[in-house]
Amino acid sequence: MMRYIFASFIFASFVVAAPVAGGKPLSYDVTILFNVYFAEWDPELAVRDNFYTLMRRAECSTIQGCHECVANGCGYSKTDFHCQTKKKDSANPNLVITATACPHIDQIQGVFPAVNKDASHNPDGKKAGVHTPEVKAEMDRIAGHVFHGDGSTSTTGGRHTSASFEKDNKGAKVTNHNEASHIKEYNGSKTVFDSDHYSETDIRNMCSVAIKLRLDDDKANAATKGQPKGFVVQSPHGHPVCVETFATGTGSCYPKGTGTPTEPLNHPC
Repeated sequence: MMRYIFASFIFASFVVAAPVAGGKPLSYDVTILFNVYFAEWDPELAVRDNFYTLMRRAECSTIQGCHECVANGCGYSKTDFHCQTKKKDSANPNLVITATACPHIDQIQGVFPAVNKDASHNPDGKKAGVHTPEVKAEMDRIAGHVFHGDGSTSTTGGRHTSASFEKDNKGAKVTNHNEASHIKEYNGSKTVFDSDHYSETDIRNMCSVAIKLRLDDDKANAATKGQPKGFVVQSPHGHPVCVETFATGTGSCYPKGTGTPTEPLNHPC
């Protein structure tokens, strides 16, 4: 194995460029390749894929931004917001792999901008998209209610995913379904995210955007502080959704109706 790694590393030092889809040349930094080989060595990957794939893995990690990432055949992480190689043998719900979902990432990173490293106040820095501690704490607190109905006195409380609601409400009827944004309504009133199209990460990200916008609005409008508020949030499916949140009691986050909002992103709805 070490001979394979060493030979590949030596070969990489002579590679100036390699073709990729679309005819765009790839320039490889030997230091990056060295780090990928030794710090992130995956023997299964070495057996399964060729040397070009390993070089591709290094290239993906250097690409900035969701749009450029997916345009180069890589995947953009919805959790730590960096570009990485897609594993061809599995579908990862926490990776953006098509341009359709990039506006969703754009909004998240706009609402949660990057924080530069600062030796005194912020030694670790923060990538754009990473939720603030205040928002993360609220999302973690309400997650049990949103996904499983924790704290509810009935089987219809919380459970704002189709899988969770149907599990505890046998025979519930879908009375409305937005097939573009994949928001469902049950029994004429209960609105949920369609579990076939939203991962828990998708919902957490959308709810976190709505929470941050509500907290900012509370600071600007003391008269309505603490009330449930809905804001226009971009879904991963190319269509916006009105997402409402509140913090009192169990707190919650849910789609406010099944319609597609006409207001701009980040605005009340």
